Amino acid sequence: MRNRQFIPAIRYCDELAGSFLGCMNCILKRDEIKMLFCELSSTMLVEAIALIVALCVWKRLLSSIVFAFFMSRISKSHNSAIREQKMKLFSRLKAEAEKKSGREAFKVLEIGGGSGTNFEFFDGYSASAIEWTTTEPEKKHFSKYFNDNRSEFNNANFRIKSEMVACRAEDLDDFFDAYSFDAVVATLVFCSVQNPRIAISQIFRVLKPSGVFIFVDHVQAPKRTILRYTQNLLTESRLWPFFTQGCHLNRRAEDLRRLIQASADKVEVQVAKVKAFNAFMRLFQYHIFGVAFKDSP
Repeated sequence: MRNRQFIPAIRYCDELAGSFLGCMNCILKRDEIKMLFCELSSTMLVEAIALIVALCVWKRLLSSIVFAFFMSRISKSHNSAIREQKMKLFSRLKAEAEKKSGREAFKVLEIGGGSGTNFEFFDGYSASAIEWTTTEPEKKHFSKYFNDNRSEFNNANFRIKSEMVACRAEDLDDFFDAYSFDAVVATLVFCSVQNPRIAISQIFRVLKPSGVFIFVDHVQAPKRTILRYTQNLLTESRLWPFFTQGCHLNRRAEDLRRLIQASADKVEVQVAKVKAFNAFMRLFQYHIFGVAFKDSP
């Protein structure tokens, strides 16, 4: 009988001991989890630091070099894709130059023309003297490609300034006087300028009365298209601008047209979808082509 009285107490002790051992196992498991969490956190922190360092190295040292390399090649392929439209635009510029034939050279300022790939549209041109000046913010990295194209397409009547001017489109007043040029050319420029309004006002400041402004750029795709959604996603996430020196895939043609019309006396604009020569080109198939005239100071 006595032994039977102790049975509940023994069971209770067994249960208590079992609970204690269970708690100890949980504590041990939690410590293991904590250790695993600390290891994962340390690994993620190291990887995050490595990623930040890599991005800083890219932005500070490599982005300009790589951008210049690819732009020099993409620009030539891009010229092939829109050759017909560019030929028409540059024929307008040549016609303006020929109006001054026999007098002083027709002075042209090209904005952001570091690759020098627009020189091919003047290959063999000899109707009148043209003096061509080029600005390029990344002058240091584009010089090689600029000089290669200058040597290939230069001729007696088409005088290209031997040195580019390291200048942004918004800062032309730091380098050029007002009414300095008969024509200004900007191809694939406004997609990446920080302030298109200031850049355009600077262009028309350096343009002489009766001057002409030639422009080409890629613009945003039409509404309710997958391409437009993709352009917005890549641009607004800052991913595309980070790797392409500030290029925006979603700048609107109408905004650019309106800004130019505010400064010009006459504007002729065409927005068109161009043939993509590869999958990469599909991101900027839609282009704006235009000629603007300045009749008065």
